[in-house]
Amino acid sequence: MVAAGIGVGLLALVLVKRMTASSGGSVAQGLGQALVETVTDTAAGVVVGVGEVVGIPQTDKSKGLAAIDRFEAAKAAGDYWEQAKAAFDVSFYLPASDYLKWAATGARPAL
Repeated sequence: MVAAGIGVGLLALVLVKRMTASSGGSVAQGLGQALVETVTDTAAGVVVGVGEVVGIPQTDKSKGLAAIDRFEAAKAAGDYWEQAKAAFDVSFYLPASDYLKWAATGARPAL
């Protein structure tokens, strides 16, 4: 029960801090924006935490781009097994939006 109270207090502190940091607008707009940002950040933290528990690495664009290089080299060499392994690595290391763009269009994401 005490932990829940501390959690609510910390959440309120973060909301007030973000609300005062937002520029312009009414207090309600600032509070709404701060709430959305806090929920988004919390959800992202939960996803990263669950991923670490089950062994999914955090995204790392430089490793993702290196995997794309390996994918392209394997494709040019006709090594389908290495190509599949590299594509799998790309899916783990690039953020989902970059991976989906690369998979759909072949466009290399910017670092």
